[in-house]
This record gives sequence, structure tokens and C-alpha cells, in this order.
Amino acid sequence: MGVSSPATIQRGVATMKDQGRIEDIRRLGRSDLKVTSVGLGVWQWGDTSFWTFGKDFDRKDIDQVWWRNLEAGVNFIDTAEIYGKGASERIVGELLKDTKQDLVIASKLYPEKDSVE
Repeated sequence: MGVSSPATIQRGVATMKDQGRIEDIRRLGRSDLKVTSVGLGVWQWGDTSFWTFGKDFDRKDIDQVWWRNLEAGVNFIDTAEIYGKGASERIVGELLKDTKQDLVIASKLYPEKDSVE
């Protein structure tokens, strides 16, 4: 599904104008990091056990989602080593190689030894 027209969401949530860019930037916690109010969660990327990666969507679809989000100004990415048994972080790492803008990457570590195969 494509964006057919610019959208404006009220009450300071996310505002997208003319170019479909997110303009609502916030400070992340007590840090000096500035992130968009909308982030990109990548739990599904590469996961075949819960999500349908490779069946209903593939790497080409992921690439399109990545670049569209960056075009929209998203600068906050959420991942974890448990997502897709590490596939999500590997895919993000591959995409970062061709990404020029600064991003904030949030990741988590599953507390069990050898959680990723």
C-alpha cells in the first residue's frame, strides 16, 4: 500500500507534510540523542518461525520498507538478537552499509546463553 497523500496526525504525535516526512523529533530519555516519534521495528525481518519471511514477504520487501522509512525521516530502529534468531540484526547491518544518514539503533540481548543459533 502506497502513500496516496501527505498526512497530518494531530496532537504532536507524528506530522508528515509536503514530502511525507516525519517532523516530530524528540529527545531520547535523558540522553542528547534526537529521534523521530515514529521508529522502525524490525522484529519480523528474517523470522520464519513466527512471521512469514520468505513466504509472504522477502528481502526485496524489507529493502523497500527500509528506504521508504529513511526517506520519511525515520532515524530510530528497534531490533534484537533474538528476532529471527539474529537475522533481523544481520539484515539491519547489511542495510547500514549503504545508509549515509545517522541513525539510532536500539537492540536488546536475550538473557540465555546461546540464544541465537
